[in-house]
Amino acid sequence: MILRMIQYIAAALIALLVISFVGDFAVFLYRSHAGSAFDTRIVRPTYAVPQKNGRAEFDFGDPVTITCVRALYPHNGDSPCWYVDRNSAKPVLF
Repeated sequence: MILRMIQYIAAALIALLVISFVGDFAVFLYRSHAGSAFDTRIVRPTYAVPQKNGRAEFDFGDPVTITCVRALYPHNGDSPCWYVDRNSAKPVLF
């Protein structure tokens, strides 16, 4: 009884994930034909270089223009813009 309910819940979650991805891809295709699927963000990378004393030295790189996609999931090899905005301030560790 419980195992069957867990199977139904798992199947429903997988179906919901597939439906959301297909819907997102359909909106992406519509926007790509309209010319508004892609956007650009200017990101200034931050590098965290560890030193011998255990501390990190932060170096700032030159600004880089990144192409992102206006969607929930990544498409055409580009990350979603919400992901680029959220993770652009994280330092790159060496």
